[in-house]
Amino acid sequence: MTDIIPIRGSAGHRRASWASAGDRRRHISLDVFLVHPPSEWGVLKLIRTGSRRFSTRVATRLKGLGTPFRDGRILDLATGETIPAPTERDVFAAAKMPYKAPDERHW
Repeated sequence: MTDIIPIRGSAGHRRASWASAGDRRRHISLDVFLVHPPSEWGVLKLIRTGSRRFSTRVATRLKGLGTPFRDGRILDLATGETIPAPTERDVFAAAKMPYKAPDERHW
């Protein structure tokens, strides 16, 4: 038997821990990200495949351009519209940054 213990959640993100009944010392934590529609997948891929510092730098750049990350998407504050970003390359383009492969996202 397994108990599901919710830990926290936010828009598009859920974290839960699974533990054997009666023994909460042995458990597996799992992050689950729900992204809808596919036009927003690039944001999640980018922030999950780089260092925290790198993701923060991209987010700061987008915010400075008036297009911050909001609820797993890029929002154009001037229009209120979502900027489509189905790929990581689309996120880099929106941030006006050169593309970096996941293994280069360490700064």
